[in-house]
Amino acid sequence: MSHARSVPAVLLFLSLAGSTAAVTPTVNGILDATYGEARAVQKVQTGFGDASPPADNTGSELDAAYGVIRGGRLFLMLTGNLERNFNLIDIYIDSRPGGENILTGTPQYDGGYNAPGGPYRSSRLSGMRFDTGFFADYHLYCRWGVQAAVETPFEVTFVHRAAGGAAQVPASRAGTVVTVSNSAIGSINAGNVAPNASGSALTQNLLMAIYNFNTGGVIAGNNAANAAAAEAVTSGVEFSIPLADLGGASAFQNIRVVAMLNGSNRDYLSNQILPGVPAPQVNLGGDGAGTFTGSLSGINFTTFAGTQYFTVYTCIADINEDGVVDDDDFVFFSYSYNVLVCADPAMLAGCPADFNEDGLVDDADFVLFAAAYNDLLCP
Repeated sequence: MSHARSVPAVLLFLSLAGSTAAVTPTVNGILDATYGEARAVQKVQTGFGDASPPADNTGSELDAAYGVIRGGRLFLMLTGNLERNFNLIDIYIDSRPGGENILTGTPQYDGGYNAPGGPYRSSRLSGMRFDTGFFADYHLYCRWGVQAAVETPFEVTFVHRAAGGAAQVPASRAGTVVTVSNSAIGSINAGNVAPNASGSALTQNLLMAIYNFNTGGVIAGNNAANAAAAEAVTSGVEFSIPLADLGGASAFQNIRVVAMLNGSNRDYLSNQILPGVPAPQVNLGGDGAGTFTGSLSGINFTTFAGTQYFTVYTCIADINEDGVVDDDDFVFFSYSYNVLVCADPAMLAGCPADFNEDGLVDDADFVLFAAAYNDLLCP
């Protein structure tokens, strides 16, 4: 197959200026440009307090969500703050067939630091209903705090809920000792088995980080958030999860995610949800209206306007990420294909036309593009 050489000079310059290999984020809790635009931006001021670290770490907020697929891994970045009081950032991932639209209380997990009332606080999730079209397969959560006057590690747990049908399910957990105040970088190693789990949830390492120095973003309250301020935040928690441990997601599937701030006992949701519930909105509590009920059984995300999950596109041929593989994507692809190198990273983060991530945009990538283009839609 011959290659046309009629690319405008400016496009040729931009293409040659691009990276010669697909860019992957560095997992350090600081937002990389390779994430591109936010998948979701906070809509409501925080009901869990506005932090001003490092002097004041008494607040938590979720400002924006970012996600990309690179090198067979899902990279997730949630900007904001996590108070050192064992409050949890709960992340639910829908990446394979099956899953739970309404969580059961059957799986017995949690434990970890500051787990009063027994180790299996996962039962308090029972009855929480996600938005239409979202079926949770995996539960990823993190926390840190101070116990007996000693700062605990930044602890992350990854659970395969296995459709919620068994008391013991695969799970992995690790805590990363904080080496610099308000920040930590580490991993949950492959094969790690969390307490009471049926086995490991990981065949490869899961990378994790927190950089808890944000002083901007949303302020305390329950009114509409300043979206520009929320999107300007560049630090928070970050994860890299192997697709092999998310059901072996193929290149032509999309991953759905919802993130939320939960109280330390896992039974009281804040109003900090991503993609974001409409303002004004008090903390959701256990019933969606701020009432403490001892569980999340009264939370029903179908009652909130808007789609209550965000999507990370793994349909690699949908370059402009509008859910359709069409001529618009072909235009982007052809810019890179004609010059055999990666396209303008300023136009789209990373090298979106280098589907097989070998540093070239060539016939091998064209074959992958054509397969999706002929179907028009990302299944």
